[in-house]
Amino acid sequence: MRNALAVGLLTLIVWMCVLDGPYRFDDHLVPLSDPASQSLAALGDHLTFTLRPLTKLTYALEASVGLADSAPARRAVSAAIHAVGAVLLALLLAHIADDERWGLLALVWALHPVHAEALLAVSGRSAALSAALVLAALLAQLRARPLLAASLLLAAALARETAIAAALPVALAAATSDRAGVGARRGCPWPPLLATLAAALWVVSVPRYRELAEFSFLGRPWADSVVAQVAAIPQGLALYLRPDLLSADHGTALPVTIASPGFWLGVGCLAAASAGTVLAVRRGAVAVTIGLAVWLAAIVPTQTLVPKLDPLTERPLGLALAGIVIAAVCPLVAASRAIRAQTVLAAGSALVFMLATATVARGRLYASDVALWADAARKSVTNPRPHVNLGVALVTAGQPEAARDAFRAALRIDPLDIQAERALAYASREDR
Repeated sequence: MRNALAVGLLTLIVWMCVLDGPYRFDDHLVPLSDPASQSLAALGDHLTFTLRPLTKLTYALEASVGLADSAPARRAVSAAIHAVGAVLLALLLAHIADDERWGLLALVWALHPVHAEALLAVSGRSAALSAALVLAALLAQLRARPLLAASLLLAAALARETAIAAALPVALAAATSDRAGVGARRGCPWPPLLATLAAALWVVSVPRYRELAEFSFLGRPWADSVVAQVAAIPQGLALYLRPDLLSADHGTALPVTIASPGFWLGVGCLAAASAGTVLAVRRGAVAVTIGLAVWLAAIVPTQTLVPKLDPLTERPLGLALAGIVIAAVCPLVAASRAIRAQTVLAAGSALVFMLATATVARGRLYASDVALWADAARKSVTNPRPHVNLGVALVTAGQPEAARDAFRAALRIDPLDIQAERALAYASREDR
């Protein structure tokens, strides 16, 4: 437990270093303009037709105690939620490895800068909250507390609807833990599955979810979207190793044809994870089973059949990284037996330091709209939106000439971008 608490404390300290900055982008929609997020009374009035009610509850509580005007304070809440998730992952790893020291591996997950978009954009909190609840549900299931696991799984789905897919790792945790000797007795998988059904019924019953589903399927070419989203899977995996490629709004080139090698590489990632899960179940390898299932639960809802506006987004990658860490713990335990403890400690400390440094560097971009969007625009070759957002930030900062350059860059990517054309005209008029 002490190691787990140390993980949570260090996680909180690192993320607390990068909380400065204004509200931005989606924050102005949720929580600032969302009716259910303004107070507890407002949440009650909109409860039956709002999205992600548990996440909205945290926003409503903040507004009720006067935090609505402070974006850094709200980011601190998100960082605290993430730190709790880090503690839970540390306890989960220690439980699986039967060694409290391996809980420190949770720092690889907790301090990775891939979480920046979920924690430093207030609107991203649903990803952090649902991830923490999924990890709590897994820990409860491994400790043979299926009713608690079911309650936590339902809460995760009410925080973010994609967490419904987490029924897979939770059910597999119940099915494999007893055979591998993890936990005192086999946990029943039925309560978590029933909780998942309840969450799915909630999603189906809320009109707003149906509206979004209709918009997703009818608002863009379905086949092209699926190809791009699947092709984005290996690019998302690459971000773990190349955090310098993280972006507030990705604009890398993605294929839209089924013949593309990138698409088949994404299909291969999904097939390998699925086959690995089946094989791990047969062998009773709890860590690999749960880890791969968590990765699938995080990736499949957002990167396969449901079209979305942006094929590559970072928020689902946080929970997916937890799955990779869980899957790796037992192989790492086995490998460490042939390596001196001092070597393992030195390598682990160096990795944690590198991740913390990258997180602070990434987080500091969020303190300035100009810095954040300049970083995104520099990395975008196919998406005009980061360039438009950079231009708007530059206009606000009193730099109209630089803003015009940004708007022109957006128009070079998409000459028909009406928003960029109008923004360029406005910036030119304001500079006269």
